Amino acid sequence: MGDLWWRHLIRVPERLAGCHRQRGEALQAPEPVPATGPNRHRPGKCVVLMRAVVTIPAMAIVITERLLVRDWTDGPVDLARLFEIYSRPEIARFLGSTSGLPLTDPGQAAERLARWRRRHAAYGDRYGIWAIEVRETGVVVGSVLVKPLPGRDEQVFTDDIEVGWHLHPEAWGNGYATEAARALVERELDTGTPLIHAVVAPGNIASMAVARRLGMTSVGRRSDWYGGEELETFVLARPA
Repeated sequence: MGDLWWRHLIRVPERLAGCHRQRGEALQAPEPVPATGPNRHRPGKCVVLMRAVVTIPAMAIVITERLLVRDWTDGPVDLARLFEIYSRPEIARFLGSTSGLPLTDPGQAAERLARWRRRHAAYGDRYGIWAIEVRETGVVVGSVLVKPLPGRDEQVFTDDIEVGWHLHPEAWGNGYATEAARALVERELDTGTPLIHAVVAPGNIASMAVARRLGMTSVGRRSDWYGGEELETFVLARPA
């Protein structure tokens, strides 16, 4: 019971027995309800757990068993890693001809990050493109995103919400994309979003496999978004 409780705590902190935290504060958890005695039917009150164990970084979006999904920063380490990921042709070839990738100069990393921030600033923490950091090592292995899909002109967002992932090739095969995306999909569905999409370049077999592991269903190729590019489309509906 103890081990399962801690794993649940780390995976979905906001849901823990109705308790909550303010952004950047230590997670709160309920005191156990006594099995006997006059207080046995009263709900436990929330208490702050040991900060050394469960303090949530202020820039965290979600935390899973192995991963911290957080804001990209404009510090030199993050910018260098962003360039390393998005300068790789094996990443760029699946992101479309209008993506502006691969990056060719380290200075473009800061420009790319600023562009992401501008595009999603109005949504707060709900939508964006975030870094995936391995908690054990502190290494950023890629990006994961949840955001409105851009329409055919790529300037106006549609009402369709997508989940996506871009991982450094060295991190492929570890289940990081599935783990990070699953946490964010659950978070978005909890807001009431009825349907989440994943759009994948034809030939990107690995990403199609991730979409299926998330429980998404293929609906064939569609060209409604990203400048009319034809993309393999997967959907996941909110449970009734």
